Order: sequence, then structure tokens, then C-alpha cells
Amino acid sequence: MPYIKKSLRGSFDNAVVLAIAETGRISTAQSSTVKLIIQLMKNIEIENFDGCLNYVFSQMLRKVTNLWWTGDIILGVIDEIFLKEPRYWKLERALGLIDAMEAEFKRRRWRPLDLVEILLTLMRIREVILHNIDIYEDKKIAENGDLE
Repeated sequence: MPYIKKSLRGSFDNAVVLAIAETGRISTAQSSTVKLIIQLMKNIEIENFDGCLNYVFSQMLRKVTNLWWTGDIILGVIDEIFLKEPRYWKLERALGLIDAMEAEFKRRRWRPLDLVEILLTLMRIREVILHNIDIYEDKKIAENGDLE
């Protein structure tokens, strides 16, 4: 749910403004937006963590016009936080975050003309997360044996 306290929003709003400024000017690999969001998340308490990510990602999807680029920025943050050192709980949180965002975009109909493109962007992100889950689970099957 992206409805975090207003006191937490300002820094993340700055990240959205930066994302808007960077769109189309640099590659996502060079983006300062990913670095800024990662830095901001280091100071967020665990009970607010997922909500803050949901907030900044939702705001980016609502306000940045290039949704493919925005999806890459979101993937860059997800990769850093959840995928680089995968654990089952991290992978589940990443998947749950994207599912919650999709449900809220459908419910609220933000950017109705772009809703299909937003949902496709979230589906693309979900597929990357699911691929990482597949790799992780295959590794665990090899390590610990399959279900009998």
C-alpha cells in the first residue's frame, strides 16, 4: 500500500522528480534515481520499508511518462534490495510488492489511458522476479533434495 505518512514522502518525491529529469537523457544503468532510492531505503524502519518502496514506485509509474524506462528503474532497485543476495523471504516480498501495486493500480485507475502499459510494465517486472525465484528454488532443490 503506497499510503505512507506524509513525513516520509518528501525524500521519495525528490526521487520521482529526479526520475522525471533523467528520463530519456541517460541510460537506466547510469541513473542516479536508483542510487538515491537505495540510499533513502537504508534509513527506513522495517515496518515502513515495503510501503515506502510501493509509494516511490507507484508515484514513478503515475508521473514519469516513459514507462519502459521507469520499469527498468524499478527493476534496478528491486535487483539491489531483493535479488542480488536472494533469500526466499526477499523474493516473496518483491513479488508481493509488485502484486500489491498491480491491484492498487487496477482499483484506483490511475492514468487510465496508460493502465494497460502500466500493467504490462508490472508484468515484465514480475517475470524477472519469477525467473529469479525459479533459479533460487532450483538451487535449493539441488542442495536439499526435491519433495518426495
